[in-house]
Amino acid sequence: MLAARSGNSKFALHTVTSFQRLVAIRGLPNERLKEVLESLQDSCKTGWKHESYTALSHANKRSGLDVQLKILQCLTQLLQLYGDVLEGDLQSLVLQICSTLQQIKSAAISSTASATFQQIVTLLFEKVEKEDSKTFTFIH
Repeated sequence: MLAARSGNSKFALHTVTSFQRLVAIRGLPNERLKEVLESLQDSCKTGWKHESYTALSHANKRSGLDVQLKILQCLTQLLQLYGDVLEGDLQSLVLQICSTLQQIKSAAISSTASATFQQIVTLLFEKVEKEDSKTFTFIH
């Protein structure tokens, strides 16, 4: 988790990729989800922590974009596979990360973040609808 927060795009990319693999096999303990999401949030601006974005080398810009795309992929997987555990503050953190990435100057990241945000909101509403139907069925 420290590597994700380091600001080094190479370290962050490897860490986010590892998070993504752990999510895919449901290998993250539920108790650690908040820490993982906070690490992903800290990684959002990897590659842009420098004073001038234009001063970054092409490789650093590319790595930063790769980190951000991996974060978006990871968020979608997290909500699909850990949706039963992600509630309240954790859901808010997921939406906050997407919102942060929508503000990135890269059109590719911004549009992907926007689509991911819409997908996550849809998944959250489906979850609420499912819970409501269970409650309604239980009452009657």
